[in-house]
Amino acid sequence: MKHRIMRSIAAVLALVLSISILGACQNMNTGTSDEKVAAVFEGDKISLTELELYAYMEQFEAEYQSGDYITAYYGDAVTYWTTDMSGVTMEEYAKKYAVARMLQTKVLNKYAASEGITLDAEEQARADKVLENFKDKYAPVVAVSGASDELIAQFVKENAIANKVYKEVIANIDTTMDDAAMLRKRGSGISLYASVYKSRESEDEDLEKYTNEERTENLNRVYDLVAKDIEDGLSYEEIVEKYADEENVSVSNLNEYSVKPDDAVPEGEEISDYKQLLWTLGEGESDTLKLSYNAYFITCVNADDPEYRATAEETEISNRKAAIFAEKMEELSKKYDRFHLYEDVYEEARFKEALYTAE
Repeated sequence: MKHRIMRSIAAVLALVLSISILGACQNMNTGTSDEKVAAVFEGDKISLTELELYAYMEQFEAEYQSGDYITAYYGDAVTYWTTDMSGVTMEEYAKKYAVARMLQTKVLNKYAASEGITLDAEEQARADKVLENFKDKYAPVVAVSGASDELIAQFVKENAIANKVYKEVIANIDTTMDDAAMLRKRGSGISLYASVYKSRESEDEDLEKYTNEERTENLNRVYDLVAKDIEDGLSYEEIVEKYADEENVSVSNLNEYSVKPDDAVPEGEEISDYKQLLWTLGEGESDTLKLSYNAYFITCVNADDPEYRATAEETEISNRKAAIFAEKMEELSKKYDRFHLYEDVYEEARFKEALYTAE
């Protein structure tokens, strides 16, 4: 289900995050986990197992998409999921996000039913293919959730229908572009930064700061040297390597980057950063900018870069899709707003072990 829709769930996530904690649903929860009701949406009961399926899918997808990041930076998945993030653990946030995904899917399916939207033969065939491979691809999720074949089939079908509604909502977005607004210039260069602290022989020594005057002097000294190097024909890469051991001023690459019309200097103001400087340059032109403690040597590589322009257009289309879908979701969330989450029941869904480990 790596292509699940859920491109813009801001409105629904906000709804879920604002839900107050409800008391135990005593007369609704008896028997096995499958019979426990974790939520109710528009009068339909949602079992703990179904909500766990969404939660553990969220865990699996996060671990899958992270590659070896979790292992490299957290040691293991358990440590990662228990990490506090501004008062909420990663697990708690993922579980709330899973509720938002589930709720959005339910909302879109209610809408589809009201509009007579169903899967055509080709779409049903794709859903059947997903279902056929689901238990193998997501074996850890199936095992930990205990989801039945019937529930998995429902999960796949509802997500397929939700995806179809999403595509229909965004089908007629305006794809015309303002050519001038999509202009992107590509630049490269180097930056100089005057250090705040003086170097020291060992970690035991106290840090000593440069005065503002000393920082300016240090910057000016290296700036003049670099300017001479450029005049002598050294490349930016060669200059960065040459000053790698400079203690008072760091010299680093500004890897190829793009600027857009919004980076232009506001009328009446002076250039204050390297992006503003690049916007003033034509293709092949170079210039410098020296501030109190920073300096930049910039070259315009391409005054209308096709690669960055294409990326900008793709981003704009993506933003338009997200905006129109979010608007539709806000409308539907007001129409289908009877939702209760029994958090005391949902608490039973815990991320106790990794569901996916990068090889």
